[in-house]
Amino acid sequence: MHNMDGKTIILATSLIVSNGVSIWLYLKNKKLTEALYIDSKQKERIKDLHDKLFQIQTVSLDYPYLEDNKFIDGWYDFKKKYHNNEDVLEDIKNKYLRYEQYCEMIFNLTSDAYKINCLDNEIEFKSWARIHKEWWISPLEEHSNRDVYGDQLSDIIDKWIK
Repeated sequence: MHNMDGKTIILATSLIVSNGVSIWLYLKNKKLTEALYIDSKQKERIKDLHDKLFQIQTVSLDYPYLEDNKFIDGWYDFKKKYHNNEDVLEDIKNKYLRYEQYCEMIFNLTSDAYKINCLDNEIEFKSWARIHKEWWISPLEEHSNRDVYGDQLSDIIDKWIK
């Protein structure tokens, strides 16, 4: 009978140790799996950024005036005329409305990068913001940028363009 107690103790001890090791391995594997999942999600988000960047670059190649400083410098004048219902040639109006959409694409991309902590290492957002600062400061709809992109990102962009 005494022998049975020793066997029971050994069996119970080995069950406890075995279950403890199993739980420890499960938790360790779960943590590793979560880290790999997060890493793959981040890679997927960065790939999405690059896809959107390619789309923006395609637009700028199709409509090169969107990155032309002479054209960009006319933004304030167009905006004033547009809001005052002054006559603007249809072609010019369409170009500046396309520019409005183009700038929104750029700053939406910036916002997406900000949300996944990639503002500093994927795309040169600062110089892009500086090129289109007139639009950032004065979008077609007043105050819409801060309303859409929030205070934190807007503050970052405001620092870039100063």
